[in-house]
Amino acid sequence: MKKLIVILFIFVLLSSAQLMLISISAYADKIIVKFKGSRNKMTPTFKVKPSWQIKYRAREEVHFSVVVRDEYGKYINLAVNIIGPKKGLYYQEKGGTYYLDVTATRHWYIEIIQIKKRK
Repeated sequence: MKKLIVILFIFVLLSSAQLMLISISAYADKIIVKFKGSRNKMTPTFKVKPSWQIKYRAREEVHFSVVVRDEYGKYINLAVNIIGPKKGLYYQEKGGTYYLDVTATRHWYIEIIQIKKRK
């Protein structure tokens, strides 16, 4: 009887852990593309659905700005304009095809993240 209770307990534990894993992955954000550089750069274009963000990091004392442009080069907005070693996020609602026009005096790193809709 004790073995049956232990086996049943383990089964319930594993089932709930599996369910939790499925729930977490359903809400996980997805990295679309990563960019890095040490000076000015225009990134390749990338496609995103509505609700995405730019995750950025400048590790050294640096002037760092990021302009979002659509696939035709039209200015969308200034997403980042910082001086110093900093990191942060910039949220963008509208989906589409974009590229980033990066101006920097030192090393930088960017991830484009698709945000999954929360239920």
